[in-house]
Amino acid sequence: MCVVLGCSPPPVSSPAPQAESRGAGGLTELLLTHVDGMRRVYGPEAGAYGQLHATRAGLQALGAARLDKPECRSSGQLDARAVAGAPGAVVSFATPSATASGPARTVTQAVVAADWFPGPPPAACARYTATVGRERIAYVTTPVTAPVTAPGWGQDAQGFLTAAAGGGRHTTIGSVVVRYRGVVMSLLVVGATVKQADVVRQTDLALAGLRRVMV
Repeated sequence: MCVVLGCSPPPVSSPAPQAESRGAGGLTELLLTHVDGMRRVYGPEAGAYGQLHATRAGLQALGAARLDKPECRSSGQLDARAVAGAPGAVVSFATPSATASGPARTVTQAVVAADWFPGPPPAACARYTATVGRERIAYVTTPVTAPVTAPGWGQDAQGFLTAAAGGGRHTTIGSVVVRYRGVVMSLLVVGATVKQADVVRQTDLALAGLRRVMV
């Protein structure tokens, strides 16, 4: 549901032929090329998803966190362990302006050629805490509602808004996972004030690019 979460991953099915034929390099065609008001700060990087630098850095961060509810570590999100061997690609954008803790807002998109989708997060994961070093972070998550279930958003789609508070900082994490024609797309919108409309709008743009290429 957010940057720190997880459940036992289900097995990954073989990717659909249309997705598989692209390979990791071809998946970069599905990524956003720009985000209004932001600059590209990472990628595009392509390869086996579990071997990408971005993936390994994320798993390292997850490993450094202790959760009061370990089952929430990646629940509802793209689980790198479940799709580690599948072809994938990642890109990230950030606003030029920054706060004391980093960019005011970031957008990170990942695409993986795998016919896989995360199950719904446990109800207990609506609230949980993580401890990183001496810092305690509290997470509160709510589902992103319509149009996540609307036609055109993919075969499967789910999204969440997670408020994270700790160390005097407040961050909102908007996350969406969509499965479309053998490709799983993950989108993270992170900032101090991220609203549902922001997440829906950015996901619409990302999906438009996906559908345009995967005709």
